[in-house]
Amino acid sequence: MDEMSFVCNIRDRLLKGDLSCITSESIKDINDISMRFLNGEDNLAEVVREIILISNILYNNTDKSRLPLDDGVYDILLEKTKKFCEVQVGAPNVYFEPSEQERFNLKKVWVQKEPINTEGMMFYEELSQAPKPNMLKKIWNKYHEIPVRRVGDAVHPYPELAGTLDKCKFVLNKDAVEKGVFEDSNVKVLERDFFGANIMNGILDPNRVYNMDLELKYDGVSVEADVSNRIISARSRGDANKGIATDLTPLLEGYRFRNAEGKVDDNDVFGMQFEAVMSYFNLQVFNEMKGIQYKNCRTAISALFSSTDALKYRDLITLVPIRTSLGIGRQEEVEFINKYYNNGEYLRHVFIKGTLSQLLYSIYIFSKDAEYLRPYMPFMYDGIVVSFMDEDVIERLGRVSNVNQYQMAVKFNPLKRLTIFRGYDYTIGQNGKVTPMIHYDPVEFYGTIHDKSTGHSYKRFKELDLRYGDIIEVEYVNDVMPYVSKPMNSENQQNAVNPPIPFIDTCPSCGSKLVISDSGKEVLCINKECPARNIKRIASLMAKLNLKDFSEAQIAKIGKYSLSEMLSCTKEDVEFLGDITSDKFIERMNYIKTAPIYDYNLIGALGFEDIAVEKWKLILHQYSLLDLYNMYLSNPEQLKLDLTKIKGIGPKISETIVSEMEFFMKDIQYILQMNNIIISKGMKLGKKIRFTGVRDSELVKVLLDRGHSAGEGAITKDTDILIVPDVNHVSSKTKKAVQYGIQIVPLQEFIENMDSYLK
Repeated sequence: MDEMSFVCNIRDRLLKGDLSCITSESIKDINDISMRFLNGEDNLAEVVREIILISNILYNNTDKSRLPLDDGVYDILLEKTKKFCEVQVGAPNVYFEPSEQERFNLKKVWVQKEPINTEGMMFYEELSQAPKPNMLKKIWNKYHEIPVRRVGDAVHPYPELAGTLDKCKFVLNKDAVEKGVFEDSNVKVLERDFFGANIMNGILDPNRVYNMDLELKYDGVSVEADVSNRIISARSRGDANKGIATDLTPLLEGYRFRNAEGKVDDNDVFGMQFEAVMSYFNLQVFNEMKGIQYKNCRTAISALFSSTDALKYRDLITLVPIRTSLGIGRQEEVEFINKYYNNGEYLRHVFIKGTLSQLLYSIYIFSKDAEYLRPYMPFMYDGIVVSFMDEDVIERLGRVSNVNQYQMAVKFNPLKRLTIFRGYDYTIGQNGKVTPMIHYDPVEFYGTIHDKSTGHSYKRFKELDLRYGDIIEVEYVNDVMPYVSKPMNSENQQNAVNPPIPFIDTCPSCGSKLVISDSGKEVLCINKECPARNIKRIASLMAKLNLKDFSEAQIAKIGKYSLSEMLSCTKEDVEFLGDITSDKFIERMNYIKTAPIYDYNLIGALGFEDIAVEKWKLILHQYSLLDLYNMYLSNPEQLKLDLTKIKGIGPKISETIVSEMEFFMKDIQYILQMNNIIISKGMKLGKKIRFTGVRDSELVKVLLDRGHSAGEGAITKDTDILIVPDVNHVSSKTKKAVQYGIQIVPLQEFIENMDSYLK
């Protein structure tokens, strides 16, 4: 049966009230067709139009928690389909038999226009009320051609409007306990770290009635501005400690607030903090205008602000008013800014009062209401902000390092989706670890579609105990990694008749028998010549040597699986890659053979199992590579003992080096013949430099070339410098750096004064 016949058959059966056609397999086929269309098979547009109708029938006439298409996938599919043909957004009313209704938990036949379940919500009205958006009001000619240039730094005339917030992950202690992270000092809890800590310090009285403001934490770009009925000048948050920011005036000057015109005089200038956001609607417009598919509104608004042609897109910016420099009471201030300075979006908030326990309960409900409403809102927000309003409390808690201590942000936990498990495949790492990859029907997070996730390990594989067709929960962790768990529900209980999928017993790459590790947590391919391991090892080698632009697929085509073979390649050996790529490859190999390079960087890139460059630096400071080579040839057991005596080199590393020397012997012999190697034996050890919150591969390369240790590794007591994006950055690494007395330096300051820091 072809695709059109397949979907039309399902459509016709649904219109007749027959839900039996919606099976696990038909859902899989629907998603497969949809993904093929999204991946470029435009000829399927008419078929997908019918899939959208099928989705509408089920959405409008049932309340199935899991429809054939994930909501986000549906939205993306709908937008693309509209470009090819007319799409029926609604669907006819369909009556399904009571037996089917019970089975699929159907809702009433009539279309439910409001999908939000407000039952039990305390703050729905406060969160849902908003002005009618001025989506594309021509505040400025969007096709203005004057480039926006950052002309240097600007000072913060209103430092109280710049800065950052302390953040926590949970409102209540019990939630952190349930997640198993309450004892983790890096995880803040509002109840313990905001309320409890200030009770212990004698600042808060648990029996006193306090006033608080709860507001959404909009996910955009912070802007501090001089305003009247329009923006006079504007700045980014920048370096609030130094009072320095990026000048945004060329972009935002003249941005008008029509509600303030005639109410606020041109010359009545004061300071205001905004959060610049982009709505989901405007994200689509921005992507079409730019010809780039930004994954979410947050990355898009950042891209807009950094564009030299930003004025073209200024009317896609929504400035949400946050607070002012007027020094008036918060209640009066919020009423004022929402009335006169909203330009498409109010500051959504609520005032509450009560004892600390009463406030805590209200904050918990407000955060849950706000988190529930995220998919229904026209913009992104990633938490709520909790602020005391009582002047004596604000004064006592104060402001430390540009952080208001009377406020705290509660960040939302990851988004979750339900979908259907479709099976495993497996990847092999350079150390032979076999990682299961979990495949499932596509789900969408912030505009990106995901259909697989790592299963992490053999241990996690056994814990999940997945059966084909199981309902799984996909959780978006830290906005980067979909994490899979298996909920206990009736559908999975019914699916238990299917046998669990067994773990593979032979390597999918080389066919070798797999072995379970001593810990029982991993499954390993122990064949060091396994093609998959070879490819991963060479890919890692090239990444460590900063040789970019070569994919694993290209490495597999080259078919050279050792450093010596790679460096011995000629243009003829790689000409099948094409002139440009083959020239680039030979150029990079020549660079390795001629540019000065420390011995520990080169040997550390070879791929000795779990031995980082830092460990090789310690070893080669004591023994040269030639020493190690000769010691291995004469007495391997004595070499093992001698290596163990080096501080920081334990028995495991010593054992690995001796056991793997033979495998890397050809490469070691090749390196010993190279004339560009800097021998580090006896050389003064360089600085140990770590990064957090920022990546700069070029700077890392410069530091490594100069003999220093640089990267994103852990902070230890012997770390010399921690580089951060700005002085306001806070992370677990900065906390450790403070604890150990390690120097913390903003990136730009380090670059500008590198020689003094590296003395």
